[in-house]
Amino acid sequence: SMSRSQWEAISAVRAIAEKKKIKGLYGMVIELFTCNEKFNTAVEVTAGNQLFQMVVDNDETAARLIKDLQKSNAGRVTFMPLSRLRPGDNPPYPKSEDVMPMLHKLKFREEHRKAFQQVFRKCLVVRTLEVGAKFAKSHELDCITLEGDQVNRKGALTGGYMDVRRSRLQSQADIVAHTEMA
Repeated sequence: SMSRSQWEAISAVRAIAEKKKIKGLYGMVIELFTCNEKFNTAVEVTAGNQLFQMVVDNDETAARLIKDLQKSNAGRVTFMPLSRLRPGDNPPYPKSEDVMPMLHKLKFREEHRKAFQQVFRKCLVVRTLEVGAKFAKSHELDCITLEGDQVNRKGALTGGYMDVRRSRLQSQADIVAHTEMA
């Protein structure tokens, strides 16, 4: 569900951390949460390639890993140092049965909260694009349907067909399930 070069870079980061016994590497965003599979498409569209960013404890850990990654010519990785993230407070979410904050639909460890706020705190899951258009404008929030159609807070609408058989989150869940069985 990611490019070969991206996978090789992430694998290199993991190998470096293991070889040099670098603590503080928690994993990719996609590995650090679960959600009901009915939200998979909405979560994937909202996060995009941020799903593959590596969450670390601080910028020293990130800098050390980047330095070793550069030495090995193994590609590029984006890190999210929890000590540097300043996502801000969650916005006032609207009270309506037609919307729900996406952040409330994700299960993750409290220590990783800043990473998830950074990616998901300004997003609502909405019943329809029309509802999304209303709340995107009134609350300055990005809105997305379960099918992955979006209305961003600046007014743009994005949508169309998505092949749910190619779900990154489902692939991740399958990896976890197979790893646990082994």
